[in-house]
Amino acid sequence: MPWFIQYLLRSQSKSYSFSQLSLPSGYVLARIGTPVCGAIAAIAVISDALASSPAVEGPMDILINGDLVWLAVAPLTTFVFLLTLGARDLSHWGATLAGCASFSAIQSGAPLWALLLAPGLSTSAVVVLTIVLRRSRRSLTRRFAFRSFATLATSAPFGLLLLTHVSRAQVSLQAPDTRSASILVLLTFSAWRLLRPASGRGLTPSADDIRDAQLIAHRFPRSDAGLMLMGDKSLLFSASRSSFLAYAKYGRTWVALYDPVGPRNEWPALLDAFIELAKEHSGTAAFYQVRPDSIQMYVDAGLTLMKVGEEAWLDLDTFSVSGARRSHLRYALKRGEREGLTYRLVSPGEMSSALPSLRAASNAWLHHRKASERCFSIAAFDESFVKRHSAIVVSRGSDTLAFATYMTSSDGSEATTGVMRVIPSAPACTMEYLFTHLSLELKAAGFSRFSLGVAPFSGIKRSSISTSCNRIGYVISRHGGSAYNFRGLRSFKEKFSPRWTPRYLAASGRLGLYRALAALPGLTAGKRS
Repeated sequence: MPWFIQYLLRSQSKSYSFSQLSLPSGYVLARIGTPVCGAIAAIAVISDALASSPAVEGPMDILINGDLVWLAVAPLTTFVFLLTLGARDLSHWGATLAGCASFSAIQSGAPLWALLLAPGLSTSAVVVLTIVLRRSRRSLTRRFAFRSFATLATSAPFGLLLLTHVSRAQVSLQAPDTRSASILVLLTFSAWRLLRPASGRGLTPSADDIRDAQLIAHRFPRSDAGLMLMGDKSLLFSASRSSFLAYAKYGRTWVALYDPVGPRNEWPALLDAFIELAKEHSGTAAFYQVRPDSIQMYVDAGLTLMKVGEEAWLDLDTFSVSGARRSHLRYALKRGEREGLTYRLVSPGEMSSALPSLRAASNAWLHHRKASERCFSIAAFDESFVKRHSAIVVSRGSDTLAFATYMTSSDGSEATTGVMRVIPSAPACTMEYLFTHLSLELKAAGFSRFSLGVAPFSGIKRSSISTSCNRIGYVISRHGGSAYNFRGLRSFKEKFSPRWTPRYLAASGRLGLYRALAALPGLTAGKRS
């Protein structure tokens, strides 16, 4: 039998304290992600004991005398009346469920619900609750309904167990010190959760914001700026609106992608503004995949850093397929010709006609991998994004086998890979064939360097003096292959003999790096909160 049930059944002769009634529910509901429900239940039980009379004759006495009436808040509002003294234990559980069901709305901006739960609801409070519900209707989502249902389904068996095995003695205000201390801790934690600032929401950039950011990116050439303007991230501009950074938030973690774009002398102020924005919402600010030449700026801002991977750059001025080191690239080209592969470059103006075949190849790739579109630091197949960039397409006859989009800087000096897709039935040499021809075409067009993208968590070494974050990164790189195939990604890029440059994660606070690492999978999966 679980320890908390033994705790409840240990003494049938004593009056049961509030913690005995509330802690089991708090334990159960903490397992499904709502640790504060026990504290709200404790508030409910305390006010119930203070407001209740020793005996209740019937439901009409409750209404006439203005006695306590508990409201179990759910998407379909349900009133639970105290019909008899024997049902008082059940009312405690109802209060717990009410607290858990309303917690999402409280956290989303309806703190008045907490004030209604604390003193208990009389019939006159229904009008106030109706107003609160209307003001908080945005919080009553499908997710809210699911969590309410999960709470009810999980708590019902434990409530029945308590009603069956626990003596229905009058709840006593006297309890051992240890139990009172547990209530104090729960109440303190509940107050902290309710009073801290709202987590805030990322803002969808307006058309004017996108246009201004594109103009800045044109003046300060960076090929990866195209990914910052994919449309899935919010934009924060400097006071002069001459520089910007792109960010997204997950929970209370605010993550900016790359270094800011714009005059370098404006970067420190823009970093400070972003850090303050996160602090205003009791959040953590982080900067993902920042470059080594800007590390000092993040250190001066009081952030801590860790290495999160390496980016593969091809120096196109010296790139060729000749020599022993590139023999495998020559083999890929010859093998592709024997397989009947051909390639063509598609400009942004020609992209509309090519989109259907590219979409089909992308869907086949996603279906084979049983995956959904990634975003944030990974280019997603979004038609508006794909149309803005060029692509190389590999075909066999009329069938599209693979493609890769690429983003270019405004001065034509560098390019970065974007969306990459290959159908499952394509020959094994297809992607090597594609990137070899793309590198040669970019070199012929006058580009000086080409980024094959970042190999996440690569190049991280383990030593006795490594920090805990670096050790976590090392473990991810060694054992995260089942989900992301980090080793395979790096080994493929190694075939082109690139120049590897490190990328870093910078974050605020003692636990900032851990929170940022925990938020990154959700951000790349397209989750926002």
